Amino acid sequence: MTQLRDLAEWAATLTIDDIPDEVLTQAAWCVLDLLGVTVAASRDDAVTRLIAAERTMDDSRQARVLVRGDRFSVPAAARINAFTSSLTELADNVSVHANEANIPLALAYGEHHGVNGADVLVAVVVGAETARRLHDVYYDAKRPASEFPVGMTSPLNTFGSAFTAARLMGADPQTMLDTANVSFNLIASALDVTVMRGSELKPMLFSGWPSACGYTAATYAAHGLTAAPDSFFSPRGGWLPGAAEVWNADEFTRDLGTRWELQRPDRKRHAACGFSHSALDSVLDLTRDVTDMDRIERIDVGLFPFGAQTVGGPADGITTSTAAKFNLRYLIASALRCGSVVAIGDTAEGTIPDRLADPEFVKVMDKVTVTANEEYGFARRFTSDVRVRLAGGEERTAVLDHARGRGDNQLTKTELDEKYTTLAAPVLGDERAEQVRRVVDELVGVADVTTLVDLLVD
Repeated sequence: MTQLRDLAEWAATLTIDDIPDEVLTQAAWCVLDLLGVTVAASRDDAVTRLIAAERTMDDSRQARVLVRGDRFSVPAAARINAFTSSLTELADNVSVHANEANIPLALAYGEHHGVNGADVLVAVVVGAETARRLHDVYYDAKRPASEFPVGMTSPLNTFGSAFTAARLMGADPQTMLDTANVSFNLIASALDVTVMRGSELKPMLFSGWPSACGYTAATYAAHGLTAAPDSFFSPRGGWLPGAAEVWNADEFTRDLGTRWELQRPDRKRHAACGFSHSALDSVLDLTRDVTDMDRIERIDVGLFPFGAQTVGGPADGITTSTAAKFNLRYLIASALRCGSVVAIGDTAEGTIPDRLADPEFVKVMDKVTVTANEEYGFARRFTSDVRVRLAGGEERTAVLDHARGRGDNQLTKTELDEKYTTLAAPVLGDERAEQVRRVVDELVGVADVTTLVDLLVD
């Protein structure tokens, strides 16, 4: 497949001068956003348990866990930090969820090897672009879960992380191609059932494990441990024929070097699955003058079919934070309760039982209906149509393609800074959080990213 070879050559030979300034700026903003959500989740009990588990397998001291400071090998530190970044569901949706894996890996590798900020940013761009292009090759025709029960995110993040790591290691085009083929053999798999039922393992399978798998793929390839050259596309056991019915390999290289994923990144305001955001924004907008929830008789939401499948499940069985973040009924009731975006605390496991025991909260949940709108294809996968019916027969409707933070409805730098500060300052303190922000804003000129990591460790 010449397209994959061409993509590998591009990733290996790309220079910082080839990347538009706006893309480099957005890459740095992605780092800031990712650090905010990681810091905010750093004291979560799941992180404590993960560190304890990892310590039984790894006593290296190459790179640090952010905030806590525990030292591990590069892949273990990347795995823990990537897991942490995914806990809140507030990290961006660039290339689906690529930055949750790529950025922790780039920082862990960068700390151990003294990599400068410019090289880290180039590696982040490479990881985001390659993950997105794999997505575009086959997403429209991926097999149903009953035939191929591997979720979309883990393979993309493994692929993108492999390119990120190989780029940081200085791979030549052939080694970059070998890395890609090895990654398809090591690819991390998140079973759809794990994601849909809100398992605590979901952040590991989305981000943590792919980050470490990508690093391993690049390391193996760098030492001459290669895989079958047709690991991706072979009809006799290749990865792609198992994952999709048809595909378009030209998407690997379409407009390569002129079309950039980071020109219009997808960022989040709500601590929830991305498929819920446009509906949440519309519900808040349509009910901004409604203070008495009894005025609302029903809320009907139409979503892209896979989105409806992902967040439109029944209200019963919400027992974990992840399950709450993937249940639109719960999320809408939470947003209406406070009249603002869904915050981390709204889906905390300590909050959920009280919410579900509140008859008024449950009453709002029961007013929400989520259905699949078959007219929404992939290009409108984050679109929602919302109809709110009020007492007295009044109906308010909205169709929203892009929630705040997506597409043409981008967050401003001021809004992004406010999001970061809200998340990071309670943990780092105002002064240190501001120091981190200033370093990231100038990351392209930082001589060693250890300077940044030092600020992020207690």
